[in-house]
Amino acid sequence: SEGKHGNSKFSNTKFYEVNHTIEPSYNVRINSTGKNCPTDTFVGTLPLTNLNEVLEVIEKSYQLKAQIKGKEIILTDI
Repeated sequence: SEGKHGNSKFSNTKFYEVNHTIEPSYNVRINSTGKNCPTDTFVGTLPLTNLNEVLEVIEKSYQLKAQIKGKEIILTDI
């Protein structure tokens, strides 16, 4: 759900649903090769105005490394 300050709040949200929220907000495509991603859920708030901050939260939450290639974001296990 979208908050007042351009944030999106998640409560036990599946990883792919988080991605589907992020992708249109930043006009990017997220590809994940990380093993933990598809089954883990996310609880927290992500900004819809700062892609680097979003990626930092995802990296820490899922032990992933985000790599930006144009309009594509590739998430891999650390």
